[in-house]
Amino acid sequence: LLLYRFCKGYIKLDISLIYLMSLMFIFQPAYAFWTSKQRYELKYKWPMFWSVIAAIISPLVAILLIVSHEENHVYYRLFGAEGSLILLYLGFYIYIGLRSNWKLNTKYWKEAFLFNLPLIPHYLSTLLLNNSDKLMISYLVNDSATAYYSVAYSVAAVASIVWTAINGSLIPYTYQKCKEKNYRDINKVTIPLLLLFAVGCSCIIFLAPESVKMIATKEYLEAIYVIPPVIGGVFFQVLYFVFSNVVYYYKKPVYVMVGSVVSVILNIGLNYICISKWGYIAAGYTTLFCYLVQAAIDYIALRVVVRETIYNTKAIIALSIIVILVACVSPYMYNSVFIRYIAFVIIIIVCVVCKDKIKQMLSSTNSTKIN
Repeated sequence: LLLYRFCKGYIKLDISLIYLMSLMFIFQPAYAFWTSKQRYELKYKWPMFWSVIAAIISPLVAILLIVSHEENHVYYRLFGAEGSLILLYLGFYIYIGLRSNWKLNTKYWKEAFLFNLPLIPHYLSTLLLNNSDKLMISYLVNDSATAYYSVAYSVAAVASIVWTAINGSLIPYTYQKCKEKNYRDINKVTIPLLLLFAVGCSCIIFLAPESVKMIATKEYLEAIYVIPPVIGGVFFQVLYFVFSNVVYYYKKPVYVMVGSVVSVILNIGLNYICISKWGYIAAGYTTLFCYLVQAAIDYIALRVVVRETIYNTKAIIALSIIVILVACVSPYMYNSVFIRYIAFVIIIIVCVVCKDKIKQMLSSTNSTKIN
């Protein structure tokens, strides 16, 4: 807000949108803190309830405002969707304040500050890694190419949401087993979860044409060729979570920062070269490669911090190779519905045959009591 007058020419955002973002920054953490505590205690009923409420109210209010006004649809979409969420977050802000009688507890401030200070470059790098593609495509190609690329990212968001839900159970489980120095159980649960997620990613890649038709018009069908590398990138993002969960437990976040900073610098450089030469689809493959580099660095960080082998490295490498092969080969199969559906059916049959093991695997993450 203080610097707005100096940078408004660059960011090209109205001051009202800056105020909207500021309110979101102030009140959203209250909901995030409450949700994190609920998930850590393996209480999912109320977080799920409020997530559904938010998912319904936010777009509903935005749609009602858009259809009831003939102009400024972008503003009504933003203020309708985000404004309703701010009111929801304000409720949690007041709830937490009332629970604590509005008294500040500075006991954890120093530890939290020192832990998160090196994570600021990490999160900034992650933000750039997630969004630099679209910015550079707009600059080097055009806005239409960015729109195609964004559609592919919308499909990838489905896979990201699924892993966020899984990771909510995996984090407390991992912390508990790290506390017990029982790394074998961490591997025993995590590798099957990665296998299941790799299967899900492969299914999304094979069904990319159908996925795009569900969320966009036929004009955006070209976006299907971006989905394989973007989904592959999501898989390697998941490996980052798997490795960093343990690193965070041992309070060594600076190692995580290294992987993020290196990968974003590499991504910007590769994007500039590859997008200029091969077009916007190349951005998906450069991002896939950079997420792979980030996962590799985070794995090295894990070994440095723990000095023990926690995960089955061969299994992770095998799954990574499979996902990369699927991402590289599947675009050549998009013109043949028969081949894609056969591949999809084979995956489903394997999952059905192994359903008992999958159920056992999923239930095991929720069976640990948090001390």
